Amino acid sequence: MHQVVGNQRIAWEPGFWRRAPWKAVSSILAFVVCCAGLAAILVDSNGKEVNTWPRSSMPVSVPVLLSLIVGFANLCLTIALSQAYEVAWWLNAMRGAELRRLQFDLDIQHNLSALFGPSRTVDKFAVVAAISLVVSIVDGPLIQRASTITPNAYESHYEFLAATLACVVLQALAIATLLVGWQRLCRQVSLDAFEMSKALEEPLLQNGSSNGTIDDVLARVGRVPLRYGEILPVEGPIPVMSQHLKESQGTSVAGSGDLPVE
Repeated sequence: MHQVVGNQRIAWEPGFWRRAPWKAVSSILAFVVCCAGLAAILVDSNGKEVNTWPRSSMPVSVPVLLSLIVGFANLCLTIALSQAYEVAWWLNAMRGAELRRLQFDLDIQHNLSALFGPSRTVDKFAVVAAISLVVSIVDGPLIQRASTITPNAYESHYEFLAATLACVVLQALAIATLLVGWQRLCRQVSLDAFEMSKALEEPLLQNGSSNGTIDDVLARVGRVPLRYGEILPVEGPIPVMSQHLKESQGTSVAGSGDLPVE
């Protein structure tokens, strides 16, 4: 199957293995290794003297080591989340979604304050972003409580390990939900501006303005369902454009004499 774009012919090749998000899968596997490492360190260091673990010639602070491993685990989940966002965003665009929702899903990936903005949408992107934010705050303090020194030996507190693992595993499962359906992707995808313009080019050209902003575009077609470069048939009137775009039409462009904006 081929998709013709301009004068180029791009092969669309879906498949479970062909389109597998290997970067995300590898990161999640590395995350699992980190979780196993946390448990192994706490079990092995429990009751050992501070100056003799892991070896008397090279003692290592258990709380510091645990914090480093949790930090690396968070990095693995961040890498997995970045590719999960790509997969989920393009699947939504292919199935059909409102432009304002696609825009919110892009904003939430780079700016968590979008969760509190007026255009926020409660969807899986928002849920995963909220879970990731909370986990990144609480997992560090929790894992530091998992090992204490009393008086000159390490004592492991497995309840804090369990709480830490519960948080990070919840985040990993939330990320995995974004990856569901990757086999339906027909080519390599990314969220750079050139790739996204292919999906949004038609709606933006049909309803755009040289004086418009993204807010104007969202006001005009924000609630119109889109599907990978096309506007879907909808019932009812299309939302009116914003006041800024109304005022800009019929006026002159700066430096262009009396030529009207079309």
